Amino acid sequence: MFLVLLNTFIRHFTTAIIVLFFFTIQPAINQDYYCYQQITDASGLSQSIVNCILQDRDGLIWIGTQNGLNLYDGNHFTHILNQVADSTSLSDNYVLSICEDMDGFIWIGTMSGGLNKLNKQTGLFTVYSYHKNDTTGISSNTIWKVAVDSLNNIWAETKKGINVLNTKTNRFKHYRFNENDTTTISSDMVVSIFVDNAGEVWCGTLLGPVKYNRPGDDFHRFDHLKPEPNYKNPRIWAITQNTFGNILLGSNKGIWELDVNDENKFNCICENDNFSTIWSLLPVNGKIWTGTNKGLLVFDYTDKSCRKATNSFLTPEHQEGNVWAVIKDNAGIIWAGSDNGIYKFRPQKGNFKTIKSNTDKPLHLSNNSVNSVLVDKDNTLWIGTDGGGLNMLEKDSKQFVVFTKSKLEQNCISGNNVWALIQDKEGIIWIGTYGAGLSSYNKKTGQFINYKVGRNDAKALSNTRVLALIEDSDGNIWIGTRGGGLNMFNKKTGNFKHFLHNPDDSTGIASNTVLSLIEDSQGNIVIGTFEGGLSIFNKKKNSFRNFKNNPSNPESLSNNNVWGLMFDSNNRLWLGTQGGLNFADYSVSNLKFRHFETTDGLPGNFIFGLEDDLHGNIWMSTFKGMARLNAGVFTEIVNNNSDLSTYKSNPFDPLFTNFDESDGISGNEFNQGAYFKSDDGTIYFGGMTGLTYFHPDSVHVNQFEPNVILSGFKIFNKDVGTIPADFEGQPAAGEVVYYKGQYFVPEKISYLEELILTYRESVFSFGFASLDFTMPEKNRYAYKMENFEHDWNFVSGQNQATYTNLDAGEYVFRVKGTNSDGKWSTNEVKLKITIVPPFWDTAWFKTVVLLTLIIFTFLILKRIIRVQKEKTIAEKEKMELQLKTIKNQIDPHFAFNAMNMIGSLVYKGDPDTVYDYFTRFANLIRTTLQDSEKIARPLEEEIEFVKNYIEIQKVRFKDKFDFTLNIDKSTDLKTEMPKMIIQTFAENAIKHGLMHKKGKGQLLINIEQDNDKLKITVEDNGIGREKAAKLSKGSTGKGMQIIGQIFEMYNKLFDYEINMQIVDLKDKNGKASGTRVVITISKV
Repeated sequence: MFLVLLNTFIRHFTTAIIVLFFFTIQPAINQDYYCYQQITDASGLSQSIVNCILQDRDGLIWIGTQNGLNLYDGNHFTHILNQVADSTSLSDNYVLSICEDMDGFIWIGTMSGGLNKLNKQTGLFTVYSYHKNDTTGISSNTIWKVAVDSLNNIWAETKKGINVLNTKTNRFKHYRFNENDTTTISSDMVVSIFVDNAGEVWCGTLLGPVKYNRPGDDFHRFDHLKPEPNYKNPRIWAITQNTFGNILLGSNKGIWELDVNDENKFNCICENDNFSTIWSLLPVNGKIWTGTNKGLLVFDYTDKSCRKATNSFLTPEHQEGNVWAVIKDNAGIIWAGSDNGIYKFRPQKGNFKTIKSNTDKPLHLSNNSVNSVLVDKDNTLWIGTDGGGLNMLEKDSKQFVVFTKSKLEQNCISGNNVWALIQDKEGIIWIGTYGAGLSSYNKKTGQFINYKVGRNDAKALSNTRVLALIEDSDGNIWIGTRGGGLNMFNKKTGNFKHFLHNPDDSTGIASNTVLSLIEDSQGNIVIGTFEGGLSIFNKKKNSFRNFKNNPSNPESLSNNNVWGLMFDSNNRLWLGTQGGLNFADYSVSNLKFRHFETTDGLPGNFIFGLEDDLHGNIWMSTFKGMARLNAGVFTEIVNNNSDLSTYKSNPFDPLFTNFDESDGISGNEFNQGAYFKSDDGTIYFGGMTGLTYFHPDSVHVNQFEPNVILSGFKIFNKDVGTIPADFEGQPAAGEVVYYKGQYFVPEKISYLEELILTYRESVFSFGFASLDFTMPEKNRYAYKMENFEHDWNFVSGQNQATYTNLDAGEYVFRVKGTNSDGKWSTNEVKLKITIVPPFWDTAWFKTVVLLTLIIFTFLILKRIIRVQKEKTIAEKEKMELQLKTIKNQIDPHFAFNAMNMIGSLVYKGDPDTVYDYFTRFANLIRTTLQDSEKIARPLEEEIEFVKNYIEIQKVRFKDKFDFTLNIDKSTDLKTEMPKMIIQTFAENAIKHGLMHKKGKGQLLINIEQDNDKLKITVEDNGIGREKAAKLSKGSTGKGMQIIGQIFEMYNKLFDYEINMQIVDLKDKNGKASGTRVVITISKV
C-alpha cells in the first residue's frame, strides 16, 4: 500500500514539475500582450497620425486623425471629412478628441472647427463654433478634450477654459481661471478630462489637476503636488482610474497616483526617465499602458518597472514616436494610436508555446524545421531537426545541448536529419535519421551506437532513411523506412528482420515506405504506409492484413498515404491521411473506415500528427495549421448518423476548431512524424518553423460575443447614403428615396428596422460586420433572406450579400456572425424588407382587372351561348327536315314495293291471301302515318313493324324462307332508335339474298343489349352480296344510301353513336353462304 501511495505521489509530483518546467522555458511568453497588427493609411486610414480612438456602444471603432474622422467596422474604413459649403458635415478635419453621450451621439473636438455633434443614424453634424458676442456659446474653436458626465452634459476642454454644454437647454456654461479665486480652475489651458466611477469630473491643466465640486459649482485644486516651493505643478495630459479606484495622472513629470480615500495623498509611481510627456493612460491587469512622446510604455505595479511595449512592427527610427491614445476594446484588444498609425496588442492566446531557432533568444533550436519530438522518463525534451541534429533540453538547463554528426569524433549521432525518436523500457534513446540510418544513445554512459545498413544482411538495417520508430510490448524495436520496408530489431540477438513489399503476396506488407507505426492492444503492429494504405501485422501468424482506398467503397480508406496513427480510449483507430481524417472501430475484424475532410471543417486534408486529450478531443497537425476534433460534437454525430456518408456538417456547431499562426502557434506547416504527448498531457507538434507545445486544458476559445451589424447598403452596386438636409419630402421610415440621381434612406442601414423598396430597385446588396476586431478576417458569417431562402449561406472572408429581382412581398434579412475564434454570437441582425410591386401587380389593380375580365368574359360567353343556341336550334330544325325528307323517301319506296306485291297476288287470283296481305299492309301504312312526324320510335314498335313487314314478304314469296326473331331478356324494349332501320336490312336480305336462293332460305334477327349498347343482328343464308349484285343490275340501292344518311344525321342530332358492320358469310368450301349485318347503337 505504501508503494502504491508513493508511486501516486511521484507521478503527480512529476507531472507538476513537467508543467511548471516546460511552460516557463520560453521568455517571450511571459508578456501578457503582444503586438500583432499595425494599421496605417496603407490599410485604409485617412491619415496615419492618430490622435484619439473610441469604441461606441454598438461596438464600432471611431478614429480621429489629422485628416478626418474614420469609422472602422473591421472590414472597411469610412472616411468622414469636411465638405465645403455643407454645414451638416464635419467642421474641421483635424480631430483631437472624441466621446459618446448617453443618447448615442458622437461628440468630436477639432483643432480649429469647434465642437461637433454627430447623429450616427442620419450621418448629419451639428457644429458648435465660437462667436465673439455669444455668451452662451462655446469659448474657443480648439477643443483639446471632450467627455460626457453622469448628467449627460458635454465637457469641452479648450485653451480658454472649460465649456459645459447642457444637452437639454443646448447652452454652454464657462469655467475660467481667476488668480484671485482658488475655487476656479488652475489654468485656462485645459488639456484633459476624466469622469470617474463615482461620477466625479477631473480635469487636467497645464498647472496641475482640478476636481469639479458639483454642489458648489466650483473646483478643487491640488497644489500639494509641488514637492518644494519653487516646484511648478505638472502638466496633466491624461487622467484615468485604476482597478483600486485611485486616480492616475499622466504628466510631463511621470505618473502620479491619487488615493481616493485620502485626496491629500499623491504619489509619483513612475518617473519620467524614459520620456518627457505622457499623453494617455490605460490600466490593464495590474499594469498601466502609457502613451508617451517616446513610444508606448508598460508600467508594472508588481516591480514598479516601466518598459517599452514589444513591437516588432516598429523600425528603430520609429521607436521614439508619440502615442496619443490607448484604449481597450470589448474583446480585450489594446489599441494604441500613434504618429505611425494604430498598433493592436492582443493577449497570448491559449498558452501555445513555441521554440524556434531565434539566435537572439537564450533558448533556441539548432534548426527551425522540427521532424521529431520526445519527452523521456526524466522529463528531458528531445527535438529532432532537419539538418540541425538532435537538440536536448534537460529540466534544469536553460539552453539546449545539440548532438550532431562529427567527422572528428567517433562517439556521435549518425546523421543530422533526425526524423524519429523513442525511448525504450531501459531508457535508451533511439534515433532514426533520414539518410544515415539508426542510432541509439545511452544517457547514463553518454555513448552512441550507430547501426550499419545492408538490405540482405540480418545484422543490418534495410535502408538509411528512417521515418518511424516504436518499441513493442516484447521489447523489439520496429523501424519504418523509406524504400526499405519495415524492420524489426531484436535487442537480445542484435538481428534485424526485414519485411519487404511483394506485389504477388497479398499477405505481405503493402508498401516499402512506412510513414507511421503503432502497436495495438493485442500486440499487432499497425503500419501506415505511403501509397499502400494501412497494413496490420499479426506477429503470431507472421502475416499482414492490408486496407486500401477503393473509390467504389465509401467504407474504405479515403487515401492510401497514412501519415499518422492513434488509438483512443474507445479502441477507435484514428488515421491521419493525405485525404483527411479517418477512423474505424478497431474492435471488429472487418474494419470499416469513415472520414472527415475540409468540407467538414478541417483546415486541410493532409493530417500528419494525432494526439488525444483527457476529454476525448483529437488534436491534429496539418499543412494548414492545427485542428481539434471536438469530442462532444463527434459523439453526437456518430450517435445520430449510422451512415456518415449522409452526414452534413453544421457550421453553427462545428466539429473542428482550427488554429493558425495568428493564434500563437509556431507556423502553419507541420511535419510528418513530429508529434508527441507527454505523461502530463502536454502535446507537441513540430513544423517547418519550430516547435509548438501546449496543454489542451489551457487552450480556451474566446467567449466574447460581438455585436453584428449591417455595415453597408448598395443599390445597383452604388452606396446608399442618408437623406441630405436639403431634401424637402417626408419619407416613411425605411423608405428608399431617389434624389438628384442617387438613392438615400432616412437613417443608416444599421439603425433601420424596416426597409421599403420598390420593384425598380431590383439589385441590392447588404454589407455586414461582426465587431470582433481581434482578427476580423477570421470572422465568419451566416445570412439568409427569409421567404426567399430556406437554408443559411455560410461565408468567411466575404461580408456582402447581393439579391436580384426578388418578387414583390415581405422578407426578413438575417445575419449571424462569429468572433475570430469561430464562436457564434447570439447577437443577430434582422431587417424587415418590403418590396412594393408596380401598380399593375398590386392586389387592387389585379382585382379591378379580374372583375373586368369576368364581366367581359361573361358578356362574351353569354353572346357565344346565345349564338350557339340559335345555331343549334337551326341545325336541329335543318336535320329534322332532312330526316323527314329521307323518311318520305323511305315510305313511298316501301309502299311502291308492297303495291307491286298486292297487284301480283290479285293477278294470280288468291283472295284470302290478298285479304291477309292487305290487312298487314294497312297496319304498316297506319303505323307509318302515325309516326310521320317522328324520326325515332321505341324498339318494341320497330319490332312489331318489322314482323308485319316480314309476314307480308313471306306471303309474297310463298314461304320461300323461314323467319326467326330472338330478343334477349335483358333488352330494354323502350329504347329509342331510328325507325325502319331493321325493316330496311330485312328487306335487303329477302330481296337480294333469299329471293334468288335455290331451296328454302333462313332470315334471322337477333336483338340483345349490354348496358347502354343495343346490338341488332340481321342475318340470311342467301346467295351473298357479290352474286346478288350481278343479278340486280337494275336495282337503285337507294334504301342503303338512305340508311347511311340516317345514321350520320342521327349521330349529329342525338347523343347516340350508330355503327354498322356487314359480314359476307362463307361455307367450309369458301363459297358465299349469306350475309350478316350487325348494327350497334351506343349512348355517348
